[in-house]
Amino acid sequence: MRFLKVPLISNDFITYFKSLIKEIIDYRRKNDIRHFDIVHILMEGEDNDKSEGGERSNQSDSLTDDEIVVQCMIILMDGLIKSSVVATGAVLEIANNPGVQAKLLKEIDTISGRVSDKSISYDTLREMDYLDMIIYEALRKWSVEHILDRICTKPYTLYDKTTGHSVNLEPGETICIPIAAFHRDPNYFPDPERFYPERFSEEKRGFIRPYTFLPFGIGPRNCIGAKLALMQMKAAMVSLFSEFTVEPLSPKTAKLVADSTVFFLQPENGPTVRLICRKTK
Repeated sequence: MRFLKVPLISNDFITYFKSLIKEIIDYRRKNDIRHFDIVHILMEGEDNDKSEGGERSNQSDSLTDDEIVVQCMIILMDGLIKSSVVATGAVLEIANNPGVQAKLLKEIDTISGRVSDKSISYDTLREMDYLDMIIYEALRKWSVEHILDRICTKPYTLYDKTTGHSVNLEPGETICIPIAAFHRDPNYFPDPERFYPERFSEEKRGFIRPYTFLPFGIGPRNCIGAKLALMQMKAAMVSLFSEFTVEPLSPKTAKLVADSTVFFLQPENGPTVRLICRKTK
């Protein structure tokens, strides 16, 4: 990534996060503090892999403090940063599609109006079908994962019935699945540059070709936090659109083009919209 000059995470964030986690680790060790969270689990894995003399064992799966920091950072990225990237893409698309925004506001107002305290609950979010469509369409158009890689575990032949070509795969070989390319392929998703949530409606989702929509991967190693990520994004969207409407800040920000200079997909001109308070509009 350094060679390509593509920033995945800012150096300031890495420095801050590294010092934060190491400070937590040191504090818990010195004071014999136990909290049953991910840091505690990773610390236990490290401590259990040390020999009686206090030295780290030679097992390849034992963890150093730096590796604990990296694991925590990965969990944070998968659980929060990626969800925020997709939610940002969804907000920008909504700002540029007034019809979509009108349908979303109607759904939020209708369902939230049934709750006396206007609180956001799991059951309330589950009722919002159109918001589901918006999130799925954002996951399609603003794919967080560009490529899904898997390692072949047994000899296998991929055969293309259309061309008659075949590819033989051997154990140990890496297979790269271009998720973002699938999601924007007009053969699978007609008019792929259009933000069209209805393609994920109950009536139309059955026409989506299997294995062409893979926002969370597939199989036994798919994303274990998929449902949590969906709920996070839905909760954020409901919180925002319960209070505000959005519109493009200027004609330039209305142009949604992927920026090739960063790792995650984002608009070329930055994620900027104008928030308008619904109570005063």
